[in-house]
Amino acid sequence: MSASPRKEDDFSFKNLMNESYWTPLHCAFAHAQKWEQDYISTKTSTEKEFLAYNTKGEKRRIKVVSLACALYKDTTEASLAAMHIIMGACERSNSVKRVIYTASIMSASPRKEDDFSFKNLMDESCWTPLHCAFAHAQKFEQDYISSKTSTEKEFLAYKIKGEKRRIKVVSLACALVGGNGILEYVPGSISVIISPLSGQRLRYKQLKLLQEMLGSVPLVHIDDVCEAHIFCIEKDIISDRFMCVSQWPMMQEIVDHYELKFPNVQVLKEVEGDKCATPCSSIKLLDLGFKYKYNMEQILDDSAEYARRVGGLIDL
Repeated sequence: MSASPRKEDDFSFKNLMNESYWTPLHCAFAHAQKWEQDYISTKTSTEKEFLAYNTKGEKRRIKVVSLACALYKDTTEASLAAMHIIMGACERSNSVKRVIYTASIMSASPRKEDDFSFKNLMDESCWTPLHCAFAHAQKFEQDYISSKTSTEKEFLAYKIKGEKRRIKVVSLACALVGGNGILEYVPGSISVIISPLSGQRLRYKQLKLLQEMLGSVPLVHIDDVCEAHIFCIEKDIISDRFMCVSQWPMMQEIVDHYELKFPNVQVLKEVEGDKCATPCSSIKLLDLGFKYKYNMEQILDDSAEYARRVGGLIDL
């Protein structure tokens, strides 16, 4: 979205889209809401500044490369290639000792490989069966699940495949991230959390997908996510995979909370899932001394307040 072939002057299309093009940020796209305009601006400005890193500092030794996914046949291939490029750069640096991979809980479904029924517990041993067709997943979500699952597996195998590799690899499989933030738009994860309030059907369907995939809707506050990353950087731990999940309510519990908290708002009520949640274990991280600070109510309330503040919930 940072490489639109729209012309700067009359916004007509150029004949070809390639690496020389940048999205004209003064172009108002008819189908873009405020958060999409903010996203386009953020991605375009950040990539430009990133590529200017070396030109602004003559003595800087780090080479910067921006990868366009069009070079690859699908998002999974692109994600795997990017991971290998980053890990190769870390190896050559001779200074990186540990790499923390921010994984997704969507790669850790407790669905069984054979009949897709739920296991009794979701923990670090769980991997999403990629041959399982989820009813609430469109192509975008299926591609995302495949990319995150395949890339995390390959990342964790990095140490095993090379005996002399000295870098430790740690994967943090993060739940649906909520809470307050500093961005000027509503991030995708928070849009999913607040979808019962916002009425956004696409995001609400993604909330249903999480319930369908995981047997609950695992949540974690953004502050806890940041603290978990710092904890894994500072703690002398071996290469491993950790769940970063503090709460795992049913979708019904999220809807009930928002309906009680905001009685004047028409809340979406059609939910997915049974009454019993599949529990999620974060015991491996807790056993090392990590502590979560936020409960379900705080995560949901902070998410709603954040969205209201940046204009994503104008009715509150």
